[in-house]
This record gives sequence, structure tokens and C-alpha cells, in this order.
Amino acid sequence: MADTDRRTTVLYHVNGKEAPATSGATLSLVNPATGLPHGTAPRSGPEDVDAACRAAEDAFQSWSTTTPGHRQTTLLRIADALEREADALADAEVTDTGKPRALFLADELPAIVDVLRHFAGAARNLPGATAAEYTPGRTSVLRREPVGVCAQITPWNHPLMMAVWKIAPALAAGNTVVLKPSDATPSPPHPSPVWPPSTSRPAYSTSSARVSGG
Repeated sequence: MADTDRRTTVLYHVNGKEAPATSGATLSLVNPATGLPHGTAPRSGPEDVDAACRAAEDAFQSWSTTTPGHRQTTLLRIADALEREADALADAEVTDTGKPRALFLADELPAIVDVLRHFAGAARNLPGATAAEYTPGRTSVLRREPVGVCAQITPWNHPLMMAVWKIAPALAAGNTVVLKPSDATPSPPHPSPVWPPSTSRPAYSTSSARVSGG
């Protein structure tokens, strides 16, 4: 069982910086295993979503032009950081979801790390066709390009695993991300404990609570 005396304060992580909701509004986080509140998270408003989207759009200008090798290295560093911070991630996941700690550490975290390393390899092997002459006098080339900012939503029951399933392929392909985790379990996908200083933080902007009216 998670330590119910430990209070969690989740903040937005946007453009490499942490911040509360612009309005100051918060949501109470409850450990479903105990029924007790254990912390707070920001309650998003339109201005918070706009800020996250602007940061991701700005980051896209540089991240989309990085080499496959750079993207691979970044994802591998994130995977290594997740392994190093296994205990902190387990604390967050168990307290938010109420699931058994041993289950997360034995079954979920190794799979999460493996997904990151899989897409790190895929970053260097994006499929595409060679140039060819399909029409007389013309050469056709298939070029794969990043599409832009990906808005992603994750569920409450596997918050970190589902976040990585969405974030890793998007970053590997040169896109940037705005992530909206469940308002009940925003702690595990929060990047602060695991984000290596050498990676491109602006590639990953999170809006970690519910949008007003959502």
C-alpha cells in the first residue's frame, strides 16, 4: 500500500517548466485503495490548453528537423531514466490508481521501458519507397514528414503505460505532444522525476488535468 501521508502536488509541465493552472483551480487526488485524498492537480482552463499547444507548436519547429539518430538517443535516455526512477514512478502509479506495487514494477514498467526502446529503434527505420519513374519523364519520391502537434488523452487505469504508448511513436516520427491524462490519475505520466536534462523537453508539453467543461 502506498504511503498515505505523502502529499502529491502535480503541476503542468510545459516547455520544460512547471506551473499551476492559470486560475489557481485544483482537483483533489484520491487513492482508491484507501479512499483518502493524497494530493492535488491543476484544473485546466482554455488558457492552459492554449499555452501547452503554443509550446508544442514552437517545439515542433526544431524537433521536426532533428535527425533519426537524435530522436533515437532521446527516447533511449527517457527509457533509461524510467528504469532509474522506478521507485518514484511506482509511488505515483500506486497512489493514484490503488494497484499493487509489485504488479506495476514486475509487469508494467518493463513493458513501458521496452516500448520506448522499440520506438527508439523505429526512429531510424521509418518505412518509405525509393524514388522511381512511375510516369514517363517524371520521378516520384515518397517522403515521410512529421505532421505536427499530437493531442493525446490517456485513461485512468494504466496512466504511464498508455502515455508512453502514445508519446513514443509520436516523438520518434518527429512530432510533438500535448498530453491530457485522466484527472483521477495525472501523477504517473508527469515527466519531472524522469526527464533527463539532455533531452528536448519542449517536445513534450502536458496539460495534466481536466479542461473546464470537459
